[in-house]
Amino acid sequence: MKLKLLYQQMLGFFVVILTTVIVFGIAFIQFSNRMVYRDTWKQLEGYADSVFQQSVVVSTSGDFEGIQIAGLESSERLLANQSVHFTIYNKQNTIAYPKNSYSPAINSKQWEKLKKGEMITTRSDRHLNQVGGQRKHTTTDIIKPYRNQSGNLIAVISVGSPVANIESNMRRIQHNLLTAFLISGLAAIVIAYGLAKYSVSRIDRIRKAAHKIGEGNFDVKVQTKGNDEIDGLATDFNHMAKSLKESDEEIKRQEQ
Repeated sequence: MKLKLLYQQMLGFFVVILTTVIVFGIAFIQFSNRMVYRDTWKQLEGYADSVFQQSVVVSTSGDFEGIQIAGLESSERLLANQSVHFTIYNKQNTIAYPKNSYSPAINSKQWEKLKKGEMITTRSDRHLNQVGGQRKHTTTDIIKPYRNQSGNLIAVISVGSPVANIESNMRRIQHNLLTAFLISGLAAIVIAYGLAKYSVSRIDRIRKAAHKIGEGNFDVKVQTKGNDEIDGLATDFNHMAKSLKESDEEIKRQEQ
């Protein structure tokens, strides 16, 4: 099935515009995903710093002495309301707080990085306390080391949040992007139709002028306003019409 030139050009413009929107949409989703995780890790790092300052007791020599339970209770209640959990490890990689919840052990490779002062971001499965018992959730965690002035490891604090919280934010972003995509798609159809209609109308002017020449009317001139291919075709057509007119006048003179 052959398509009219209008629909061919409209389809071409639409495909180009739609492809551009899709490429930018995918890039935006990936960028937003990285930004959401980065912002979450930054927020969790702030929680870790707050927990360390409020609850971890450090001796004058810079060693880990213990935990102030009173300071932890308020932090734990506040973070629990946001579905955020935390775990405190001493320098022997033993869980110092809380004692009664499941927390994944830090492996030796991670521990070596922590001893060097590197913060780690992970995804893990944890059993989180919820109403009605414990439930297993996939979480994203930051594991941050704390060292004394001598550079020796004092404690490590892991703070995590369910990935479902991040996925909820991503779903909102994707919903907004889908709405924008639909609007862009409709706009692309309108723009593609307008561009195709404009191009075809210029070709139609040349076609109508050609019909007039076929009927013997050589006083035809197609207006040109630019330097693109269609204007070039119109200029060539005008030259042809002028030549035909001159030939017609010459023939008429010879017949007289």
